[in-house]
Amino acid sequence: MKTAEQPKISEETLKEMAKFFMKTSIPRILAEKKKEKELQTK
Repeated sequence: MKTAEQPKISEETLKEMAKFFMKTSIPRILAEKKKEKELQTK
């Protein structure tokens, strides 16, 4: 059985993806954590 080959992703693309992830996902995760803390303190 042949193993599936991973698409060749350049370092540049990986960096761009990481940057995009940081901009989009991290603030959302932080906002959710903040909301949870506020609910716990009430």
